[in-house]
Amino acid sequence: MSLEPFVQAPLYIQIHAACALFALVAGPFSLYSRKRSVFHKLLGYTWMLAMIGAAVSSFWIGSFGVIGSFSPLHALSILSLCSVALSLYFILNGNIIGHRKTLTNLYWRGLIIAGIFNFLPGRTTNRAFFGDNESIGLVVVGVGLGIVFGSMVWTQRSAVLALIGPKKNLPI
Repeated sequence: MSLEPFVQAPLYIQIHAACALFALVAGPFSLYSRKRSVFHKLLGYTWMLAMIGAAVSSFWIGSFGVIGSFSPLHALSILSLCSVALSLYFILNGNIIGHRKTLTNLYWRGLIIAGIFNFLPGRTTNRAFFGDNESIGLVVVGVGLGIVFGSMVWTQRSAVLALIGPKKNLPI
């Protein structure tokens, strides 16, 4: 592993990577800390600013453009900005459940999925981790997406089973 690809990258990629890395590391501390504490609020607002920074800086990254310089990953950036705004709306209106679910989904589905796609060949993260063996990134993307979507299916299965409760003669 080498940080050289990030050091040589344009400033907007360095800002994007720094914001995303901070959000990735700080997210669980904010999501799972004691609510209403000063630590939770301070870290939460800092985490939101990092998410905004990562989302906004992504619009200068156009190396995988599908429509002009925009790619499907930019849709995740728009979703991130909307999620931050929605979570603030929820908390300011006392909807703690909506606030928590919005930010939990943003972290686990938005940030993690976008992070997995950074291992595609040609991306700075891929070069930093794998150097000349960029095709290894495809394995990371495949395994990572399999884990994410598998956990989503498992979570939904658990929710359905909790709703129907223990019934006899139901195949589980």
